Amino acid sequence: MAILNFKKRFATFVELGIKRQTIRARRRYPIREGEDLFLYTALRTKSAKLLREVSCTYVRDISIDVDIDGRPEIIIAGQGPLSFEEKHDLALKDGFTSVGEMLTFFRDTHGLPFEGQLIKW
Repeated sequence: MAILNFKKRFATFVELGIKRQTIRARRRYPIREGEDLFLYTALRTKSAKLLREVSCTYVRDISIDVDIDGRPEIIIAGQGPLSFEEKHDLALKDGFTSVGEMLTFFRDTHGLPFEGQLIKW
């Protein structure tokens, strides 16, 4: 069992089932396929809300960075570097409007290069 907290901007998408994946920093005890996930928003506050209870269906290591020319570079383990279309699709599925917005979020939130897990349910 794993608990994942979502920022307010993503909570409605998670609750409605539109957002069915997340990209997270590696955890001490990594999430595994088949594991039960409890998806919340506003954890550790009086406004905490359970959005969904789901089962993890997919976990892969992911790396997000920019190349020497400043272009987004996203690599998923076992899949290799993503094409422009695959990067765009990944960004949309993760609740962003563009790859640029996703890259800015990860740069500002985690710093680049980012190494973590792509988790789907």
